[in-house]
Amino acid sequence: MNVKHLLNLIIGVLICAFLFPAASLAQGDEEATMKYTVIRLLADSIEPAHAIINQGTVVIWVNEAQDNAEILFANREMATCLNGSPLPGGSAEQGLFFKIGFGKTDSICLVQKGDFSYTVKRGSKSIPGAIQVK
Repeated sequence: MNVKHLLNLIIGVLICAFLFPAASLAQGDEEATMKYTVIRLLADSIEPAHAIINQGTVVIWVNEAQDNAEILFANREMATCLNGSPLPGGSAEQGLFFKIGFGKTDSICLVQKGDFSYTVKRGSKSIPGAIQVK
């Protein structure tokens, strides 16, 4: 990971932490301490394919496949922080879309509760995934 990308990731986490504090869960719940989650993009799958996170959690995508990946959230109304920049719901005409090269990472901070499905595309291959924000 290069220094510029790491700095963008740190800035994004800090902005999301100050603007959108995570909802607290019951004491003893392991998820209460999580401020980020990692989703691995593999050759033929996504791990985890369905992630459950708290509001304000940063999702870090890691492309471990031997190809570039395109991630598309079709929901145009979702509110996020993308690379440290807040995006209000309805700001993306076609939904949230970004590309990640092989061996690279990218991140988003999901600040709106709900169920959000997405598709990871590599060439003609499409792999569905979902994130539930509590």
